[in-house]
Amino acid sequence: MTRRLCLWLLVCLGVWLSTAVATAEQESEASSPAKVRRFALVIGANRGRPNDAELAYAHRDAERVAELMRRLGRIHQEDLVMLQQPTAQAVERVIAELARRVTSADVPVVLYVYYSGHADATALRMGETTLALARLNDLLAAVPARVRVLILDACRSGDVTRTKGGKPAKPFDIEASDELATRGTAVIRSSAAGEDAQESERLRGGIFTHHLLTGLVGAADES
Repeated sequence: MTRRLCLWLLVCLGVWLSTAVATAEQESEASSPAKVRRFALVIGANRGRPNDAELAYAHRDAERVAELMRRLGRIHQEDLVMLQQPTAQAVERVIAELARRVTSADVPVVLYVYYSGHADATALRMGETTLALARLNDLLAAVPARVRVLILDACRSGDVTRTKGGKPAKPFDIEASDELATRGTAVIRSSAAGEDAQESERLRGGIFTHHLLTGLVGAADES
């Protein structure tokens, strides 16, 4: 998976949603058949392990992401699954079912998986259960989608601003390209090297998710 692919996915996702906003009133549901089919799994988990303070807005963030995908992203209701406070086993079952459905699709597929909740450097923490990131990567790799996009707004809790968990990575340069001749998986995390992601009482949501959604509906740069 190249960094170029990851950047291209973010740009295309923003253009796709922004274009949908601009043309929604002009296009009918009886438009020409789609050349790409999009599936999405959206997960919100306020509760982590027993020693994790409960988050306030992970469920709300998941609802906002799901609504944007349905309303502007043109992901059909039957192709979007939203889970609130699931177990790790439930997430695995849904991904396996999505893999089965993707296999039977007659057009190229893009799969989006969004998670807001507790995590550490090795696993997502959903109540008493954990889903290892290595296991999650294996599950997604088994889905025969042309492109898979994993978005993690994964957090620990604090006070009014709740510090989120994430393992810092080394800084890297980004090279943009208007063309893409590959396929694979892009992982977009809420934490970068030397910084934390946060949940905000004022925004009533995760800061990362808030700005991601704000950018996708048109506020982000197009360059």
